[in-house]
Amino acid sequence: MFKSKFSIQEHRPKKRRSNRHLDLRILNEKKNTLWSWALPKSKFPRKGEQRLAIRTPNHPPSYMYFHGDLENGDSVSVYDRGDCKVLVNKHNLIVVYFRGKKINGAYNLIKLQSSKRKDSWIITKLKENDKKR
Repeated sequence: MFKSKFSIQEHRPKKRRSNRHLDLRILNEKKNTLWSWALPKSKFPRKGEQRLAIRTPNHPPSYMYFHGDLENGDSVSVYDRGDCKVLVNKHNLIVVYFRGKKINGAYNLIKLQSSKRKDSWIITKLKENDKKR
C-alpha cells in the first residue's frame, strides 16, 4: 500500500527565531526528486486546522533525511519520517496518506488560486471518512 517516503524537517535559522519553520518532503519516485513545501508556522495541521504551505523548488532525494548545520549557519533536524501514499495528484490538489511516528492520516494540499504568490498552498488534515484509498 505505501509506495513512497516522506520526511518533515525542522529548519531553525541561526539569526531569527521567528523564521523557524517545518519543511515537508515527499519522494516523487517517478522523477527521482522531492516535492517540497515550507510550513511557516512550524506546526503541522491537526483535524479541523489549515496551515499555509509554501511550495519550494524540488530537492534531490539526498535531502530527505538531512540533519545538521547548513553553510549559512542554519540548522535542520528531522521532526518526523515514514511511509506515504499519494492518493490524488492533480495540478491544484494533492492528497497524501502519511504513516510516520508523529504524523499519521490523510492530508490535502490545495493550491490557492487567488493568491499573489503562485506557490501558496493550504494543507489540511482529512477526517478518516473523507479520504479516498
